[in-house]
Amino acid sequence: WEPATQNHLTLQGDYYRTKLHENTVVLSPAPPFSESVNLTDHDEGGNVVARWTHDFSDVSQLSVQAYYDHFSEQMANAAERHDTFDLDTQHRFPLGERNDIVWGLGYRYTHFDFPQSSLITFGSQTRNDQLFSAFVQDEITLVRDRLRVTLGSKLEHNDFTGVELQPSVRVAWTPCERNTIWAAVSRAVRTPSRAEDDVRILLPSPGGGYYGYFGDRSGQSEGLTAYELGWRTQPFQRFAFDLTAFYNQYDHLRLVTLGPPVPPSFPTFYSASILRGETYGAEAAASVNATDWWRLRVTYAFLRLVVDPDPRDFLGIGNFFEGDDPKHRVSLRSMMDLPGDVQFDVGVNFVDALRTTGISSYTTLDLRLAWRPTKNIEVSVVGQDLLDPQHAEFAPIFNPSPLAEVPRSVYAKLTLKF
Repeated sequence: WEPATQNHLTLQGDYYRTKLHENTVVLSPAPPFSESVNLTDHDEGGNVVARWTHDFSDVSQLSVQAYYDHFSEQMANAAERHDTFDLDTQHRFPLGERNDIVWGLGYRYTHFDFPQSSLITFGSQTRNDQLFSAFVQDEITLVRDRLRVTLGSKLEHNDFTGVELQPSVRVAWTPCERNTIWAAVSRAVRTPSRAEDDVRILLPSPGGGYYGYFGDRSGQSEGLTAYELGWRTQPFQRFAFDLTAFYNQYDHLRLVTLGPPVPPSFPTFYSASILRGETYGAEAAASVNATDWWRLRVTYAFLRLVVDPDPRDFLGIGNFFEGDDPKHRVSLRSMMDLPGDVQFDVGVNFVDALRTTGISSYTTLDLRLAWRPTKNIEVSVVGQDLLDPQHAEFAPIFNPSPLAEVPRSVYAKLTLKF
């Protein structure tokens, strides 16, 4: 709703209810120690978002948003319910001719209700968590249309690890109209989940007996320091090229480590913030307008992840991390505007193998043919993953279950705009 040209009001809500039949492996302390069963989960939830935006001018804006979300889940061996309320405000305004400032405040309240079960318990059945946040960012124009520096930081206080500071510095240099070079250094964190914080899980052990898994109340947030360097050029009107390189340092990565046994001599495992690692890589993208009616885009991404070895990582979680992402990705997309208001798109993607879970590399082919008889109607036929009847993309690591593969699919779509 726009009651005036300066004000915009939005109210949006969703409700959903699902029933999920899942094939999974259930462990047992007695022979045959495990069996594949089909379990049914029930999920239900809803949310509502209200947002007010006021435009003071073309370069100054204030927005206030309130959000409520409800979620409940009933699983075979556990149940969960949580309610979240979130309030967020953001203000953008210029300061002089060189500074463009954005600042904001946020508050989030979450109520958890997790009924105790024979296998999964928490330190308390109910829990209330609060998150306070504030941020400020200043985009400074040092040389008009040539050099910009962006300084900013986010400050949070959460009930798991306390105060977290996440600063960022970004520089963009445009020596000429066809070239831009940019660099950035940023800090980000991932706070522990409730399961990592105070869960207690008792599971049957293959071969007999039980073992336990416990959260770590003294755990720290996983930290990331990211370094980025990029270049964008457009040497010709119909050709553009982007190249980005990055190096990321991680600390306090979570792993599962062995703890002292609990009576009667059950082995126990604990969540701990121990591991350190790094990733580095590059991404390249080229866009070509071969003709007025034919466009091509090619992208390539390289990623390498290394985790520092630690003697407490007896499960080899560092090795899981290193082999759970593809090193190489290649994508080619062709988009054609044919006579008679017909569009024909072709997409080819290559994804490298995942060493941890034994997923082989794969190549996919997607096709789309669309016809727009009027500006308000579009009819399209889409084929996805056409090269193979089915292929695997991911596999579970810690929770054994039958492998699910992505099948070949074809569908038709009709879009009407009023």
